[in-house]
Amino acid sequence: GRFIAGVGVEGFSNRFLVAACNEFKFYHHLFAAAAAERAEERMSPPASSLGLGAESSAAPTREEAQQALHRALRQCVERRGENYVPSSTVKQVLVRLMPAFDERALGFGSFTGFMAQFPELLRFVDHEAGGHVALVREEWRPAAAPVAPLPADEST
Repeated sequence: GRFIAGVGVEGFSNRFLVAACNEFKFYHHLFAAAAAERAEERMSPPASSLGLGAESSAAPTREEAQQALHRALRQCVERRGENYVPSSTVKQVLVRLMPAFDERALGFGSFTGFMAQFPELLRFVDHEAGGHVALVREEWRPAAAPVAPLPADEST
């Protein structure tokens, strides 16, 4: 029942430390997010136009995050047995799969905004209680109920 959060320097943080954390943030992304918030408060240009610099191999790329999102959504659908998953559950599984994931570092203001960039993977079903999403392709099949063997004919 413990939650481990980690913070480190991009490119120098041990990959095992990143993987061991429930959530991991890089200092550069924390400072960039704080700078973007201050810029918005001063009515400066939007944060997306403040070049945040090149990403290191330690931070996930957009493609890596997309692949992890797809894996997380598939896992959620398989566990629930239905193609109807709360967005918050998808994010929890995604962060477990990729502790260094941060939608703001990828240029998105929210997790919903991040997911909206992938209409080929998922669709928004509703916006009740934080929203629910579903896989676009029916890649999953509900687990079939086990078939009990027929009793052996004991008349012989």
